[in-house]
Amino acid sequence: MPNADAFERMAPMHNKWQTALNESWPPNARDIPEQAGRPVRARVVWSVDGEEWIDGRATKWVPGHVFVAIGDRRCNPVGFWLPGADAHEKPPTSD
Repeated sequence: MPNADAFERMAPMHNKWQTALNESWPPNARDIPEQAGRPVRARVVWSVDGEEWIDGRATKWVPGHVFVAIGDRRCNPVGFWLPGADAHEKPPTSD
């Protein structure tokens, strides 16, 4: 059976944690209260995989910054603070 290093080498790059190169923390980010999530389309520039537009939920925001929670295994812990220009609110869908 291959060792852990062999599994790491075989894993596709998108299965590994990556940083967001466009991550942008506002001052006092930890003090910003969480709000009801809004669906957004967010631009994430992954450190390995490059630019990608991902669906997520904006759960915190202040002028110029938005925290977007995304369900992606490359993201640790659950999302990123991004520049406000990198997240666009999605229009409501009719069910």
